[in-house]
Order: sequence, then C-alpha cells, then structure tokens
Amino acid sequence: MSEGNVNFSSVYHSLDAILNFLKKGEFDHLPQVEQLLAIFSANYSHSIVKSKAERLHPFIVLEGLDGSGKTTMARKLTNKLSGQTMLTPPTCLHLLRSYFDDQPVGLRRAYYGLGNYIAAREVERLVQSCPVVMDRFWHSTAAWAIADEVRDKSLWLPPASDPIYNWPEDLTKPNIVLFLGLDETVRTARHKGRNTTDTDEEQQLAKDGLFRETIIEAYKRIAGVHLVEIDASNYPNKVMKEIQEAIQHLLQQHQATD
Repeated sequence: MSEGNVNFSSVYHSLDAILNFLKKGEFDHLPQVEQLLAIFSANYSHSIVKSKAERLHPFIVLEGLDGSGKTTMARKLTNKLSGQTMLTPPTCLHLLRSYFDDQPVGLRRAYYGLGNYIAAREVERLVQSCPVVMDRFWHSTAAWAIADEVRDKSLWLPPASDPIYNWPEDLTKPNIVLFLGLDETVRTARHKGRNTTDTDEEQQLAKDGLFRETIIEAYKRIAGVHLVEIDASNYPNKVMKEIQEAIQHLLQQHQATD
C-alpha cells in the first residue's frame, strides 16, 4: 500500500510505520518515548483482527472540532444504544499527553497514532457484546497532521484522490463516522463556555481561518470509511435525531443477524 504524499511524513498508514519512527536513534533515548512504547506493549495484543462479518455490534465514531458537541453526543448515543463509549487517546496514555502535545508534529502524531491502535484492540473485543461509540479516531489524527504540515511546510492540501487520505489497512474500521460540523462563531462560543484548557491547538483554530478550513476539508477527504456530515448547530435533541437517522440502517443490519 502506498504511504501517500511523501511530503506528509507525520501521517502514518500502519502500526509498523509508527513504531519505526519512534525507534529511530533521535527518539529512542527519550524517557517519554520509552514509557510510551512500554505502555503500548502492555496494552496492545497481537490477536487476529476479527473480520467485519464476525462483528456482532456496530462501531460508530463521532468526529469534529472542539466545541462541536462530540463528547456530549457520544455519551447520549451510548445511553440510547446501551453501548460503550471510548475516547482517544485511551486512558492509559493520558499521563503522557501534555508532553507529546508540546513535541514536533511527527512525534506528536505518533503518540496519537499508537493510541488509535490500542483503542482499536479494545473495540474489537467490545463489539462482540455491545455497540461501541468512539469520541475521535484516525480522522482526527490524520486531519490534524495534514493541516499542521500544510501550514508548517507551506504545502498545498493534496487532492482528494491522494493516497495520503487512505485508511490504514491494519487499523480497525468503524461502520460509520459522523462528522459534527457547525458555524465557527457558535463553536467558539461553546468552547469558551466549557471548563476546558485553551490549548495551543484551540488557539490556532480560533485565530487561523485557513488552518481551520484545511483541517475540516482533510476530515472530509479521508477515504475507506463511510462519513456522514451532521449539522451540530441545531438543538441537541434535533442533532441526536439526525444521528439516529444516520445510523438506523446499521442497527437494522445488526439486529437482522442476531
């Protein structure tokens, strides 16, 4: 499989690509990288990936920028489906997040990439017993990496046909990805109203309209999984109704196989 546009070195299309990057001589001596790899080894199983035909319940991912309502909608949807909510990066990596968020884009996205693979193994286990709703997954990791490199290297955003957008072949695919989009004025107001840290990334989103639009477009160009855009500017009940309509066919399919 092609690894995509060679200019975008921080978009990893396999687990091996991430591990090879982290084990380079310039990083393998860092105690935080050693700790990251140790946590990964302790939490990642090399068990055989279950095929789509064996999946007993749907795996649904909610994506969108901070303030779009992902976390709230993920919780509400989980309750309606009697499912399980997951977050990325997973809890086991939270103690290292602040360190890697301050690192160059390649190292930062390698951290988030390993988190995706750890979470994916847990998803494979959980979907055998209940639906899984995940708050962010590979779309976020890839879209932010692409936007960072477009900005930092003064690159053009690759066309939609570029393999940079291809979903990694060794990473579990969700049945559907729901992208929650809303007007920037509304998003900013929501974010400021939350008790959250105003990170460097959030400041970039708020101040740089081109950067923000690049991320959103990159989200929408990810290939290999089904993405549905949801208007998150409506009242929560209306947003939830739109989400339920988007996933209704999945629920019917899985009910039919029970």
